[in-house]
Amino acid sequence: MQVERFKNTFASNIFKQKYAQGPTDTWDALADRLVEDVCGTRWGKDRALMSEGDRAQLARYIKEMKFVPGGRYLWYAGRQNSYFNNCFLLRAEHDPSMGHDLSGTF
Repeated sequence: MQVERFKNTFASNIFKQKYAQGPTDTWDALADRLVEDVCGTRWGKDRALMSEGDRAQLARYIKEMKFVPGGRYLWYAGRQNSYFNNCFLLRAEHDPSMGHDLSGTF
């Protein structure tokens, strides 16, 4: 039995229009998919980052909306290409023209 997780039609429509992977996708399925993709074994491809029990608890928190990951995580979870993080840092090199040394700063 599917539990209705959304408190209003607006929230349900946002899920369906932005994050659902198909017309039958549910918030609970997305929660399981997200936890498996980010913290689990990625369907047997990697070593899990969290224990099975911790993953189950995290999925339950997401399902109950006690914790809601950012939209990027919701959208990419379970998709072929996952770009969860768009930040990239480079090592700063010393530039005498700047007047200060940032070498070693990330």
